Amino acid sequence: MSDFITKFIRYSILHVIPIILDYIIFWILIFATNFTISYAFIISRIALAFPIYVFHKKIVFQSSNGRFYQYLVLLLVNILLGGGLVGLIKGYIWNDILTKLSVDVFLFIVNFLALKIIFYQDRI
Repeated sequence: MSDFITKFIRYSILHVIPIILDYIIFWILIFATNFTISYAFIISRIALAFPIYVFHKKIVFQSSNGRFYQYLVLLLVNILLGGGLVGLIKGYIWNDILTKLSVDVFLFIVNFLALKIIFYQDRI
């Protein structure tokens, strides 16, 4: 199997726990505190930012390259893009969780490609 496919499979499988945590935080913010969907999306991303950075660096990409500042830029783009997208498509999807899921599927693929570049920049 190619290195790209191997890393994508590892990224997908090992991303289950962070995804579950993200959705738990999101759900609590939406249903227990009445945050808007955009704010809940943004806060859940910020809450998991550092643990997910360590997770990507050490487990998924097995990289010694820190590149923390590049990761922070990607996180900021994710927060702005994701928060904006959930706000935009909220009116077209009847459920907040499904709205977040549709944005997350898109961001999942984009993030994998961006993270591969960040952690392997010297190899490209």
